[in-house]
Amino acid sequence: MILLQWQKQGRFTGKQIVADATLVKANASMNSLVKREDTDPDARVLKQYEKQYHDFQHGKRKRRVANQTHVSASDPDATMVYRKGTEGGLKYKVHYSADVKTRIITDCYTTTGATHEGPILPARIDYLCNEMGFDVQEVIADRGYGRGPTYSSFRQRKIRTYIPLHDARLGNGKLTPTTFKYHGQTDRYQCPEGYFLYPYEKLDNGLIKRYRIMGGHCRMCPRRTDCLPESAKSRARFVYRSPHQQEIDKVRAQQETKAFISKMILRRWTIEGLFAEAKQFHGLRRARYRRLQKVSIQALMTAMAQNIKRIIKQGSRLTDYLC
Repeated sequence: MILLQWQKQGRFTGKQIVADATLVKANASMNSLVKREDTDPDARVLKQYEKQYHDFQHGKRKRRVANQTHVSASDPDATMVYRKGTEGGLKYKVHYSADVKTRIITDCYTTTGATHEGPILPARIDYLCNEMGFDVQEVIADRGYGRGPTYSSFRQRKIRTYIPLHDARLGNGKLTPTTFKYHGQTDRYQCPEGYFLYPYEKLDNGLIKRYRIMGGHCRMCPRRTDCLPESAKSRARFVYRSPHQQEIDKVRAQQETKAFISKMILRRWTIEGLFAEAKQFHGLRRARYRRLQKVSIQALMTAMAQNIKRIIKQGSRLTDYLC
């Protein structure tokens, strides 16, 4: 209600939105972890490769735990997060979206720490457009949101996006150089030596196509060492193609432009500064309470305090101008 009042007063437009998420340490210890019950709907037996991935160090003691196998007895909603450059442990994730010009926070949404931010962003922009009546025309976010479904979702909404690719190779598949050319009319790729890669199989419930060179051309190829790893001596070359490949190719070309880079600089000080302020001056570095609903209240109150500070500052500027 406060945001809608401010918008009617012309305090902000909400047409340009910048979005990001930050991890908040849960009010629970890793020592509170217990094994999930067999009747727990979130319980799942990890496969071998998942066990290796979820190994982590606790001093000199090595434990194998994951969100699918263990849960905090103190705060069941908190989830384990281990990310390079950050302290691991039980976390929540707070998602902000803000008006670019005024840095007024237009949306605050809290999830478990392990929830990926990619699917959250389109849903929150839908909330701003449908529930709040905002006319969102542009969305700026970091590479954590840079995935095919996100691009396609915003294109359908006719919203401009400035979101870099999550991975420079995204949409090209493993070990695939950008020199491979795709022929849309015949639905095949062409390698630098002129050989074609044809559709071979569909993966991920038919959403991703795999293309492969037929006829054994890779065995005698002079560029084999540059194209295939040592572990694939007897393998033919293959590539993957995402159903969102066209969107990915457009972003790959756009993200090198000056306009795109300037948006990334704008994003950094606009939204990251809000999180730094929330953690340093408003206690959002750590959850004060337990369970998702109470942590959501803390995040909302923090965002409200930050907004009030900005509105007061805008009002003082307006008063100085009139005087």
